[in-house]
Amino acid sequence: MLEAVQQRLWDNFSKQSKEEQSLQYCHLMSLSAALARCSANGHTRAADLHCQLILHAISNHFYSILRPKILAVTEMVSSKW
Repeated sequence: MLEAVQQRLWDNFSKQSKEEQSLQYCHLMSLSAALARCSANGHTRAADLHCQLILHAISNHFYSILRPKILAVTEMVSSKW
């Protein structure tokens, strides 16, 4: 039952635009981890989903740190032309 709910959520998620997916990804991962925790043998899956959520947050953090430098370089290059 819970797996069917998760599958339906992920199917609806995949139909969204890329911008909407980037906004809703963390919420969906949290919800999937909570649903996995409710199942009888889903504790390891819940732990995997939480780890994946943490790795996603770290990735976004590094991306946000590095992005302004990349934009500054491209702006300097484009302003010379």
